[in-house]
Amino acid sequence: MKEIKPGWIAAAVVGVIAVVFLLVRASETIAPKPVALWVAVQASDSAVAVAGPVHLPPGEAFRLHAVVEAETISGERVYYTEAEELELGGDRVPAAVLRRWNRSLEPRILWFTVDGSPPFRELTGDEKLREPNFKETFRSDWAQAWAVPGDLRPAVENYLPGADRVDRAPRFGTQRFHVRMEFFAEKGALVPEYRLKSWGAEALLEHSSEFPTVVASLDGSLAVPSRVFGLPQLEVSGDPPAAGLETLLADWTRRLLAFSRISVLAEWLRERGTSWEALEWSAIEIGASEAAVGPGDLLRVGNRIVFILEDRGDEGRLDYEDLCLDFDRGARVLPLGSVFTGEGLVDWAAAPAHR
Repeated sequence: MKEIKPGWIAAAVVGVIAVVFLLVRASETIAPKPVALWVAVQASDSAVAVAGPVHLPPGEAFRLHAVVEAETISGERVYYTEAEELELGGDRVPAAVLRRWNRSLEPRILWFTVDGSPPFRELTGDEKLREPNFKETFRSDWAQAWAVPGDLRPAVENYLPGADRVDRAPRFGTQRFHVRMEFFAEKGALVPEYRLKSWGAEALLEHSSEFPTVVASLDGSLAVPSRVFGLPQLEVSGDPPAAGLETLLADWTRRLLAFSRISVLAEWLRERGTSWEALEWSAIEIGASEAAVGPGDLLRVGNRIVFILEDRGDEGRLDYEDLCLDFDRGARVLPLGSVFTGEGLVDWAAAPAHR
């Protein structure tokens, strides 16, 4: 038997590796080319991940899915994702074009929330109101994976003046999401073959009705004030607002882009089908009144107005321990004792039934 020389074996191994490498490169050349990236939201009770706004009850869990849209050499579209079912642009994507990522390219995935920047801004009455500003905030505490558990908490929550530190459950508010992906030919490579970004801060104003968003609002008369949590607040001080400013704020509040104290109250009145003049106010004393105060009712002292949220003191009695939604320099959940201090009367208006 003829002896096989070690050099030949080495050459054969190198040849096999080269062939495999060429085959891999060839397969990537003809494989679908990534052209777009989307974020899809899947509620815990749904099999469908939606690339767009999703309304959930407060506290309901949800997952975020990265979706890579790719184009085949014949011009058809396929979608790489871990979602079993997908809705994109309001239409259900056929299951036949959904795929798990099984390519040789190595993906690296980074998740972001899209937050108001700054979270609170005060304007003078004659100052021109600029469009709300947003930024993408990297969530380093989230896994770099195709699907991650979602979270409503804004990245800036702990930096708002008097930030919400009350133990409250379930979580409510509005949050938007962004994802970035890079695809590398091999581990350790410094330059990616592709870079993709989903819609980000620059696209939010134009695509606010289609942007991947989770809105979790409370029921009834607490719906409006609860869903603005997580949005940037714009307040006007001093002189009366410039013409058109209140109209802009009202539009941004309805589109869940930004809010002010006045715009939240105005939207609340609009949804309740009533007016400020039609509200019936009574003077009551916190801790001593037997008035039938309930969630969604208003309390007022001067210009400070809050919405009653939850009974935390003596059951059925308005106490300083009860929680409210407050919008003084940021949307917060606070005990009444943190808003109204000392003895005295406050004005109370019951929330009107929705018309």
